Amino acid sequence: MSQTVEPSQPSLAAALLRRWWLIALLAVAAAVAALVFGSRIPPSYRTSTRLQVNVLDTQEVTLFTRLATTSVNDQVGILVSDFVDIVRSPTVAWRTIGDLGLPGDARELLSRLDVSIQGVYVTVAYADATPEQAQQVLTRHVENAIAHYQALQVRPSREAGQFLRSELDRQQRQVAAAQAALAQFQLQHGLADLTREMAALQDELRALRSTRAGLLAEAARAEAAAEYWRRRTAEAEAAAEQLRTSLSAPAEGADVDGVAEQVKEQTAQAAAYRANAEAQEALAAGQRAAADAQDQVIAQRSAELAQLIGLSSQYEALLADLAAAQADYDFLRNKLTEAELKERQVAEVGYFEVVEPAGLPTSASGLQGLPLALLAGLAGLLFGVALVLLGEALRAPADS
Repeated sequence: MSQTVEPSQPSLAAALLRRWWLIALLAVAAAVAALVFGSRIPPSYRTSTRLQVNVLDTQEVTLFTRLATTSVNDQVGILVSDFVDIVRSPTVAWRTIGDLGLPGDARELLSRLDVSIQGVYVTVAYADATPEQAQQVLTRHVENAIAHYQALQVRPSREAGQFLRSELDRQQRQVAAAQAALAQFQLQHGLADLTREMAALQDELRALRSTRAGLLAEAARAEAAAEYWRRRTAEAEAAAEQLRTSLSAPAEGADVDGVAEQVKEQTAQAAAYRANAEAQEALAAGQRAAADAQDQVIAQRSAELAQLIGLSSQYEALLADLAAAQADYDFLRNKLTEAELKERQVAEVGYFEVVEPAGLPTSASGLQGLPLALLAGLAGLLFGVALVLLGEALRAPADS
């Protein structure tokens, strides 16, 4: 059995010295090839722009459904993810190419594009053959991406606004029809406000009943006074009759003239009392006549109130129809205002704001010229050393 002898370090160094020309040749060839290749590569100028995310209200305008709330971080993540997809969209790339009249296609433009995310910031970088074109293409592409993204985001509120405008016109006609029906009812029955008319009639009825009760109370008082004066009249007449009887058979020594005078006084008193009684009876009769007249008015007003009460169900239905139509109109109007505000919010504020615009590159990026040749020469040198060491390692078993 033959024993494998590994080459020693002096023999490896000697081998490297013997094959120095191979190592140098590979290094020089790599450097020359890098120079030739680098001279054919056009320079690449790289610029970048930075955008900040603005978290706006959702563009969904819901009529009755409540949207699930999401955290700010989740909203930022969704906005950034969707925007990055738009930046890398061939549709937006073709729009940029068309705007600037660029050669090539969307895939070539997107291959020079790089997007990175840092929290609420999005950095978009682009490389091109000239500094001016790199700056111009990146600026226009980002503008197109923002415009396209905002157009997609604002579409729900814009479409909702169009729907709400048509519904608002229809609902306005409903309100007008309900108002016309109520006005026709009011003109037909001569009522501006049925509720107010009923309240006024009820107040008038209460006043009439109170007045009637007062008249009846006054009549009862006058009748009681008349009865009183009738009793006093009877008493005065009885006293006068008694005095007359005494005069018909006067007692001896009686004052006939004095008794005659008393008869005259009692008769006059009875006449005065009778006049008072008749006056009170006339007053009572007048009060009762007035009460009867109040009864007629009360009956008339009660009939009018009953008629209004009979109309109240129709009136309330018309008012309810108008209130419902007006409430629906106000609801749709508020929703339309919401849709218009959200649409203007996107147009005036936007979801993304450029905080660092694309600058004009001052130097080409990547390895060019001499740096590329030095790097290639170093790689060729290392490859030559590795090749010589591999040859020595393969020769050692054969020599043994």
